Amino acid sequence: MSVGGRRALVGLGLGAILVAGILVAAVRLPSVLEHLATGGKPVRSEPAADATEDVQDRVRRMLPAVGLETSDLVEEATEERGDAVGTWKAWLTRWRLPVGEDARAVGQRLVSLLAASQAEAYEVDNEGGAVEVRVYGGTRLAARLTLEPTLPEWPAVASESRALFAVVLDAVDHDPHTSNRLLDIPQPLAVALSPYSPYTLRMARDAVSRRKEVVARVEPDTTPMEALDAVPHASGVLLSGPPMGAPETQAAGLKDQRVYALDATPAGLPAEWIRALKAAGVPRVRAFRPPVPGSADALKAFRSRVAREGSGVLVLDVDDPIARPALDSLAEAPRHGFRPAFAAEVVDEAAALP
Repeated sequence: MSVGGRRALVGLGLGAILVAGILVAAVRLPSVLEHLATGGKPVRSEPAADATEDVQDRVRRMLPAVGLETSDLVEEATEERGDAVGTWKAWLTRWRLPVGEDARAVGQRLVSLLAASQAEAYEVDNEGGAVEVRVYGGTRLAARLTLEPTLPEWPAVASESRALFAVVLDAVDHDPHTSNRLLDIPQPLAVALSPYSPYTLRMARDAVSRRKEVVARVEPDTTPMEALDAVPHASGVLLSGPPMGAPETQAAGLKDQRVYALDATPAGLPAEWIRALKAAGVPRVRAFRPPVPGSADALKAFRSRVAREGSGVLVLDVDDPIARPALDSLAEAPRHGFRPAFAAEVVDEAAALP
């Protein structure tokens, strides 16, 4: 090939490279400008503005299908939320179901319908038999529906259920005069005593003499074994929060003393404590302590739980407004198929279950 021909080919090649470079620059120029404008920080694309609203509309359309059109809408609100991308409004509602409607069943039906419509939803059990359904649009909470059952005073008890229930009065050593009067009831009753109270020894002696059960309350700055050593006649420990001490060591000590653990912590004991108690063979029972003192529905919620599960332990502060009604209900319980019991009996019943 002549020198002129080679020069022509080289010129064509350089021209092609130049054209390709121009095309690449044209494609990348917007992203380069965006990169410079944001100081090099990555930019996330904003999702569709109506994404959560679309999910909320789907939830609203499904309310009649699960029977919520006959329920009372107790509370409705919107809550502004935000993330790294932007803000949105979550739809929050609280429903009171008709008598006989099971909140868990309604929640499960709603979650199933939403899943069929490609919406992400979860069901969470709350205290008092209520159920919370959380619905998401992507990672954003679009709606939260709290379903509250209308609880009867005394729910029906299955014929095969013993419906054992125990009442534990906490903080009785804070007011010994009032507490002494409460010990006069003839029904089974347990009292939780603090290891530091000047009245603990006398209250423990009086409780045992009146055939009542004694439980050692574990304070935030004590270990279970320290509480147990300071409260005579205690058959168990009451845990209202994560206790101090090494779980394995404390569990071994409780096993040696042949006592049980009442777990009245709001969210349950930490996993390491549950494992340690189980490994040591220490009986543990979740106790029901109302999250709000004086709640009118707390007793109903507890009785419904006992009717459903067969047994339960109710923990109340002695000055809680519903403490007196709870004690009065001990005498009325047998007429409705319930049997008052000591906390130790409930623990034994739970341990006997497969």
